[in-house]
Amino acid sequence: MTTTLEELKDWWLSQPTSSFKPVEVRNSGNRMSIIAYRNPPYQIELVMWGPGCVVPAHYHPNIDAIALAVSGELVLLLGDSEDRVNDLVGRARTWKASTLKDPIRIGPSVWHGGKASEKGASFWSFQRWTDGAKISAAGVDWVGPPLVEPKMMGVSSDD
Repeated sequence: MTTTLEELKDWWLSQPTSSFKPVEVRNSGNRMSIIAYRNPPYQIELVMWGPGCVVPAHYHPNIDAIALAVSGELVLLLGDSEDRVNDLVGRARTWKASTLKDPIRIGPSVWHGGKASEKGASFWSFQRWTDGAKISAAGVDWVGPPLVEPKMMGVSSDD
């Protein structure tokens, strides 16, 4: 039994891929996720952003998380306000997941957003849900505007 998000991440990444048995699949259009593991209050999601997906500033009030890039090209940014994060996302360039080796900690109610290049991207989300929260999916525990079309915020790739 894990007691921290870091232990959960380390445990999951040491498991053989043959033990991967999805719990459920969520689809929000150009954003999908597979719930890969659930043992309340912990959960692991594989989040997939389609080509050119732009995720506006939002937060998850009941989730403390660690994000770890897996594949594709993406950028994930945190900030102190919705406007600040949207500005950063609009100006940011995406990076190859293979260059994003460090996990990103995203606490409950921390504004964040991001985008994927025309190649799409994926990342693990290791989550600890707050006491009393009904565990579901990060896309359900969401405060902020819905996903927007890539042309509204622009997508660029760092080659």
